[in-house]
Amino acid sequence: MKANLYYNINVLLTIIKKDYCKILIIFLIFLSFMLLYIFYIPIEISIHSLNLVLGVLFEENFLGILWLVFQIIMTIYLSYLFLFYETNNSPEFIFLRTRRISLLLGKYLTLETVVISFRALLYFALSILFFKNLAFNSISFLLNVFIHLFVSSIPFLFYLFMIKKEG
Repeated sequence: MKANLYYNINVLLTIIKKDYCKILIIFLIFLSFMLLYIFYIPIEISIHSLNLVLGVLFEENFLGILWLVFQIIMTIYLSYLFLFYETNNSPEFIFLRTRRISLLLGKYLTLETVVISFRALLYFALSILFFKNLAFNSISFLLNVFIHLFVSSIPFLFYLFMIKKEG
């Protein structure tokens, strides 16, 4: 199982370097625009504005909806690339050496750990750097994490459904 974890982390890093790097750059540019929007438009800096930058809350705000949809698509795309890496790159290598369900479970746990880590890092970095006056809000933090955990689970559930249908 430990070798499987190292393999999955290596696959994830390969995907991020090869295919996902451009999307992360777009993410950082969009995040910068969201921060500029929050700080240069005369609105009160509150937990609502932190949620808007995180992509958690979008109350009748087109920019907030667009930002949330972009982050959801980003998460689904990463999940898809990670899940189908062996199929697209080296199907003979992995499917001969391990059961499909154990590979899928290892990938699922690895991706969920990465999603939790990334969302927590993003929340704390934004809180410390830009929203110093606000106290820690557990609801905002949990929404930030759980929305993307759920979204990253969708391709895995779809893949499980397809495996079950196959045989």
